[in-house]
Amino acid sequence: MKKIKSIHICGLLFVLSASAQAATTHCYNKVSIGNNPTVINASITLKPTAELYLGSDRAPGLLTNRLDITGDYTGEAGAKVFLSLLGNPTQAKSGFVEISGTANGSTEIIPDLFDGWKGERFDVIRAKAENSNADAFFISKAFADCGAYNVFLTHREENGSFVWSVYGTPAAPLIVPLLNHTILVNNNDATNGGYKFVYYSWYKDGELLKEGSHYDLGGSYYTGGTSLDAAEYHTEMLDTESRWHYTCPYLYQSQDIAQKVTAYPNPVSRGMQVYVKVEDDDEALYKNATVEIYNYMGQYFGKVQTDGRRITPVNLPQTAGIYILKFKANGVETAFKIIVN
Repeated sequence: MKKIKSIHICGLLFVLSASAQAATTHCYNKVSIGNNPTVINASITLKPTAELYLGSDRAPGLLTNRLDITGDYTGEAGAKVFLSLLGNPTQAKSGFVEISGTANGSTEIIPDLFDGWKGERFDVIRAKAENSNADAFFISKAFADCGAYNVFLTHREENGSFVWSVYGTPAAPLIVPLLNHTILVNNNDATNGGYKFVYYSWYKDGELLKEGSHYDLGGSYYTGGTSLDAAEYHTEMLDTESRWHYTCPYLYQSQDIAQKVTAYPNPVSRGMQVYVKVEDDDEALYKNATVEIYNYMGQYFGKVQTDGRRITPVNLPQTAGIYILKFKANGVETAFKIIVN
C-alpha cells in the first residue's frame, strides 16, 4: 500500500496523492504552497482572513506551483490568493489552480508578475462552468503596475469549464496638468489608446473628491481653486462601451518650483537620510522653507525646517514603504514620492 504524504496547515490537508477520502477543509490563516504540485483531495473554503500563496516567494523558472482541488471551491469576502507568474512567458506557467468541482464566492487574485511582462494573457484558474460563479475571482480595481501595465482578470467558458486569465494593458498617462490649478483626463481617443470616456470619479490621496459626467458637470477635469495641493490624484472613468478604467496615481507638483527642487537618493534604504536640495539661487525658496513627511495613506510624521540651507537632510520612518515629502516655501509647494526599502 502506497504511503500518503500529507501536511496539515491551518485546517488544510495538503495531500501529495489523490487517494485520500474527500472532505471539506477551511483556511483562516496564511498558507504557502511549495515548489511541488499539490493536491487537496477535498472541497475547500477560504475564510475572510485567509491568504493562499502559490509560489510567489519562489525563484523565476520554477513551473510546478500548481494547486489541484478535487472538490468544490468557496471563497469568502476578504480571501486572497497570490499567484506567481514568474518565468518565460512561452513556457508553462506557475501558480495555476485546477478545480474539479465548482467555484463560488469572492476571492481577490494578486499576481506576482515576471520582469519583462508585456501584458500577455495567462490562464491561472480553471473550474467546471456548471453551477460556478463567473465572478468568484477578481483583481481589485486598485491593483495596477503603473510603471508599465494595468492588470486585469477576465474569464471565458471553454470545454465546459470557466477559465480565469490575467492580462495587461499599457498604463498610459491619462491625467494631464493645466497650469497650477487644474488637472484633466485626456479624452482624445487619438492619443489615449482609443477610448472615449463619459463618466469620471476623482480622488485625492485616496479620498473621493467629486464625480460626474463629461458633459454636464465637467467631470473630465478637477480644479483645486487658485492652486492644487501637492498630493496624489487618480481617476476612475467609464467609457462608451461601459468599461471602467483606472488611472495611475498622478503626483501633482507646482509648475513654479517643480524644476527647482530635488530629493535624493530614491529609493533609499531604511536608516539612511534623504536630502532635499534647492537647485535655484532664489533665497526665498530655502530661507524659511519646510519639508513635511507623510506616508502613502496621508499619515503625518512631522516636518523639517531648511533653516536657510539649500540642502536639507530628512530622516524618514524606519518602516519600509512609500512616503511623500512636501516642500513648502514662500506660498508655493512641490512634493516627492520616496520609496524606503
